[in-house]
Amino acid sequence: MIDWVTATSLAERMAEAWGGEPGGAFVLFDTDGVRGSACGGLASLEYQQDFTPNTPSRYASISKHILATCLLLEGIDLAAPLGTLLPGLSAAAELLADHACHSNRFHAEL
Repeated sequence: MIDWVTATSLAERMAEAWGGEPGGAFVLFDTDGVRGSACGGLASLEYQQDFTPNTPSRYASISKHILATCLLLEGIDLAAPLGTLLPGLSAAAELLADHACHSNRFHAEL
């Protein structure tokens, strides 16, 4: 069983370390819902605004992490060309799965 108090405490310590740097949030959840959260750092370097639970975030900001996690959990080689994983994908056939997990080029090449 997950110790949500300890997990939240760890997330808070990690978020606090961001200080005056670009920030973000941790949301700890399971099938029963949100179990904890922590925010840290800045939402805007220009205006020195703190990152808070109410800071709007783009889902796309985390989609690459979710994709990488899913690929790794399924045992898919991140060095595999996407064309071998998705046979109908011609435009990005040579693009490596690894690039789809961290590069904005993926969208531009499609």
